[in-house]
Amino acid sequence: MEVLTMRLFGRGFKITILVVIIICGFLISTRMYGEPASLESSSSTISQLYLFNTILSYIRAGYVEEVDTRLLIEGAIRGMLSELDPHTIYMSPDEYGELRVDTVGKFGGLGIEITITPEDETLTVIAPIEGTPAYYAGIEPRDKIIKIDGESTEGITLMQAVNKMRGEPGTDCTLTIRRLGEDEEVDVKITRAIIDVKSVRYAYIIEPGIAYVRLARFSEDTAVELLSALRKLKAQGMKGCILDLRGNPGGLLDLAVDVTGIFVPEGELVVYTQSERKSGREKEFKSAGGI
Repeated sequence: MEVLTMRLFGRGFKITILVVIIICGFLISTRMYGEPASLESSSSTISQLYLFNTILSYIRAGYVEEVDTRLLIEGAIRGMLSELDPHTIYMSPDEYGELRVDTVGKFGGLGIEITITPEDETLTVIAPIEGTPAYYAGIEPRDKIIKIDGESTEGITLMQAVNKMRGEPGTDCTLTIRRLGEDEEVDVKITRAIIDVKSVRYAYIIEPGIAYVRLARFSEDTAVELLSALRKLKAQGMKGCILDLRGNPGGLLDLAVDVTGIFVPEGELVVYTQSERKSGREKEFKSAGGI
């Protein structure tokens, strides 16, 4: 079993997702560990683990109905992580597969980037994806999603919310929204459509020598898309570029580094991570060189 950590970033928030995958490799990871760096071995920890194993054994041996041990352990993991911040979650292989759809390919849905805000633990819109049903329905950044098809979102996880909003193109989904600074809740009916995950929305010359590029998100193909667009613009005489990141909800850290590297000389430090519990830099990300 491998424990993998993926860091995603956005405007004003950071999400850390712990993914436990039994067989599959990790395709979008920024870091991978075969084993935890260290495991606390105090008598207190050993005692608690023994207690956990004892309770699990009692359930398996004496519960009135047959139980699925895997589901019990997954539930325990989710419970453990619920004691941390709302952006630290466990994902099963199936849930991880759903997450990966968000960064590659197409899917049927509404076109909303969402998070759970730590201050009130509510399902919140980061931004509607430009050109999608949610965008045209008037969904706005920081809208609170109170209900999905009449069901309360209180206590919902991100993956549960994603699964509720996804569906066959042409079907309807009703979101109950509370706008920032308002008390009134409003129902917004949205018809699902194919959501095409594209990073570069617009790329054109706005005046001699100056190009405009709208970068909507950071996903697996972002750097490739952007490089392709910039090369075409360069062939048209581009000498400078306005890179529009407005409404960009963030995405994969490695890909954001790759995008920055297009404009930054090779070897230059782009960003580094630092643990709150350790001194010094945990990992540095440097530019691979531009165009």
